[in-house]
Order: sequence, then C-alpha cells, then structure tokens
Amino acid sequence: MTFSALIAAAFLAVSPPQTGVLGSDGITLIGARGALKFGATEAEALAYAGAVFPGAPTRAQETNCRNGVFSHADWPQGVRLTFQAGEFVGWSADRVLQGDYSTAAGLNFRDSVNRLRQGRGGFMLSTAVQGREFAYAGVWGRVLQPGGEATIDRMWSGLVCARR
Repeated sequence: MTFSALIAAAFLAVSPPQTGVLGSDGITLIGARGALKFGATEAEALAYAGAVFPGAPTRAQETNCRNGVFSHADWPQGVRLTFQAGEFVGWSADRVLQGDYSTAAGLNFRDSVNRLRQGRGGFMLSTAVQGREFAYAGVWGRVLQPGGEATIDRMWSGLVCARR
C-alpha cells in the first residue's frame, strides 16, 4: 500500500459521519466522533453534543413526570438530550435538525405519511392530543399536520417526559 493510500485510509477511518442516526439505543450526530449510547454519563453526553453544536444548551428540569425526575439539554439546532440521575436516557429531535438524519429503520423527517405507510409493514399512526403519533422499531414520532403528504415533525427514543 502506498503512503498516500495509507493516509487516505486513516482519514476515512476517523472522519465524522456524514449521516446521523436517530437510534433506539442512542444518537449519532453528524460531525461527532462515534455514537452516544444510552447509559453514558451526563458529562459525556454534553461534551459529545457540545463538540457539534456551538454554544451552551438551554437546561431545564422536569419534576412532574410519571417516570421520575428528568433534566434536559436543548440545542436550538433541534436536539434535546434527556438525563436521569446523571445518565443519558433519551433523546428527541425535530424537523429543525439540519442534515441527513434517519432511524435504523429508515424513517426521516422528509418522509410523508403516505410513503411511511407504503414502505413499512406495521407502520401505524394513532390519533393523539397533538396530531398523530407512531412507534416503529424503537423510535416514536409525531405528525402534526393532517393528510397523507404531511411529514414527521418530531421523533424520540428512550425515557422522555412527554405530556399528551
């Protein structure tokens, strides 16, 4: 192998991902090194997202959740990380999130309801207080607009404090 081929291989091996994964076990942000898995410490999670998103996140605490007390870190780029007892336990993302993000099952914010129903056996929307919701392959989501051409507005996984 030539020297330039070795350099190219090394660069490719450590390059940040160009696509992001909204996973049932964590999240992979575009531009970050590796994935952030549920169970990471709050400090690790904040450093992971902070390396991608400029500025400090908005912090909040939720004490009236049926799953206990949660704290959140929200970035204006469309990502919220959720913590419980100092551990990363959930994420949520909305359509403001820039870049090519999808779930392991291929769901993304560009998919219309019609496309989701056609391409995925078992995909089902349920009427909710706000719009329609789905659960598919360990990821939940919400579609706020009516009709078959409406697209996903929000997705989440893990433990979150979602009021309905």
